[in-house]
Amino acid sequence: MSDIIGIEKKRNFRDLGGYQTTDGKTVKKGYFFRSSRLSDFSQKELDIVENLHIKKIYDLRSLAEAKDAPDPALDGAEYIHISAITKPDGTEIDFSPSAMEDKVVYSKENNHEFTSKVYGNLPFSPAYKKMFKDIVENNTPIMFHCSAGKDRTGIAAMLILLALGVDEETIMYDYMLTNEYRKEYIDNFKKTFPLKEMDPELAGMLLAFEGVSYTNGEYSLNKIKEKYTSYDAYFQEEFGLDQHALQKLKDYYTE
Repeated sequence: MSDIIGIEKKRNFRDLGGYQTTDGKTVKKGYFFRSSRLSDFSQKELDIVENLHIKKIYDLRSLAEAKDAPDPALDGAEYIHISAITKPDGTEIDFSPSAMEDKVVYSKENNHEFTSKVYGNLPFSPAYKKMFKDIVENNTPIMFHCSAGKDRTGIAAMLILLALGVDEETIMYDYMLTNEYRKEYIDNFKKTFPLKEMDPELAGMLLAFEGVSYTNGEYSLNKIKEKYTSYDAYFQEEFGLDQHALQKLKDYYTE
């Protein structure tokens, strides 16, 4: 992971490069960038992003979210909107913080249901399959983002790192870094919501409203392992990437 100088930390914008793989190599920098929504970026920050020569921007938000806070155009970058969270019939789910605040009932039961429906399905989202097609074809650098750059974006980052041979511990480390980057939002949430008056387990769940929880990220990985005998089998079945294809990715994106 590397910070991009000149971009505020709360944007949750970072390069996936720099992580070591299980075969002793390192993920190359400058190919994969994760982020929160670009509408919050200042013009100076957008200028910095443009200088990264990104070819594809994957907006993983629902159409409603994208219309409410559209991405500004970046020179040389193709904008691709594809929601990462949909119902079985393909209908998009509005996953913006404001929409979630209206729908969430603050109970452990509903939080467990949220984890099951969202984190249980994200690893199998068609959106990531489309993104991986560009990765395989070397149409990079790419940027991928949602609203806060934590859930849909976090799982996308997990899958990229998994495909490149990064171990689970490191992948979860990158996932949990969101809480460091979004500390300002998390601290404000703590000030305005009576977490101290709640059951500690529920209070911890609700902190994921502005950040992430280890439990949720781990849940996604476990759902993959429940369905497939290995991550290689997962990438073969879900993305059409056999061991030869995965090795080609590693050869291109690690050093």
